[in-house]
Amino acid sequence: MNLEGYNFENAKIIRGGGFYLEKLIQQIECAKFQIIINVYTFKNDESGQAILKKLIQAVERGVCVHLLLDSIGSWDIEDATITEIKKAGIQLSFFNPLFSSFSVPLGRRLHQKIFIFDQYRAFIGGINISDEYLQHRNEPVWLDYVIYLRGEIVSQIALNAIRYHEKRVVEIEVRQNQLEVIGKANVYMQDFWKGQFGISHLYSSQIKSAQKSIIIMNAYFFPGRKFLKTLKRKAREGVEVKLVLGKISDVPLVKWSTNCLYEDLLSAGVKIYEWQSSVLHAKIALIDSSWCTIGSYNIDYVSTMSNVEMNITSREPFIVNQMLSEVNNVFEQELEEVKLTHWKNNRSVFHVLRDLVAFGVFTCIQMITLNRAFFRNIEHD
Repeated sequence: MNLEGYNFENAKIIRGGGFYLEKLIQQIECAKFQIIINVYTFKNDESGQAILKKLIQAVERGVCVHLLLDSIGSWDIEDATITEIKKAGIQLSFFNPLFSSFSVPLGRRLHQKIFIFDQYRAFIGGINISDEYLQHRNEPVWLDYVIYLRGEIVSQIALNAIRYHEKRVVEIEVRQNQLEVIGKANVYMQDFWKGQFGISHLYSSQIKSAQKSIIIMNAYFFPGRKFLKTLKRKAREGVEVKLVLGKISDVPLVKWSTNCLYEDLLSAGVKIYEWQSSVLHAKIALIDSSWCTIGSYNIDYVSTMSNVEMNITSREPFIVNQMLSEVNNVFEQELEEVKLTHWKNNRSVFHVLRDLVAFGVFTCIQMITLNRAFFRNIEHD
């Protein structure tokens, strides 16, 4: 890894919704040679059909399209759609298919959300291909983000993305009208089964070095003891620690388990805010308003020791200030701060018992799925 980072000529933080869908389709239409997509969920809904139509059109004009889906995240994609994709000439493969001789460990999932165009432009973040993220007509879209990047860094993103494809992806050198380099960013991978711990180690080191502020916005927040201990210590030392979590979740078991952490964190001075309007699916962080990260990594054991993840990090003010602006916009909207006294005094016996049971069940599921020996010995440093 290049510790100094890789050059980029443009970078833009984009929130999920219709605008991002338009930009994604626009990049598919502009692709000349190659499109590489690694994504956890691809649904055959209105958004998925719109993107698939554009991918098929890209193949028809000579673009080589490689599509890698997770076999569990995209389990409900219909056979007719798979046939349509393959018939169109799209190079489709599924990561770690169930009931195959290679589906060990079962819990190892491709959780990345990467879209690469001509190995020169890319979107990386937490947004899957489905209406929940892109155009939920009857209710607000889920809160999530991607970063658009153009330049040298995309070749590094592609290098890490293509290794998971069954069919060979040709590395290409596309000559573009070179623009002025405006900054550097870096690419970090998390893949426990390949010995890659870049994102989890990075989170830990950045939080340990924080001097003024820590802002974490995360969909499934269920970290290890060392990580929690560091957050609480930083709060007691006077660092402003803010967690932005979801009030509602698409995985209630995780939300109820996370509830069990609230009292301990709040007692240490950590501030917790809950997003009200929709499901929060974002995975971003800001440290001291001078470093940021965005990607697919959740702060839990599943992302740390099971999933294949990718995050982008940067210290460039050009990116950091964009993310800070997005976070400030969220704080100005429907966030509700969780207060310790209110939390302790307004929870029924039923809710307390429900959360405790969920905590135990979720912990057991992780131990079984991820391999108990690894679960005991590997944790956030």
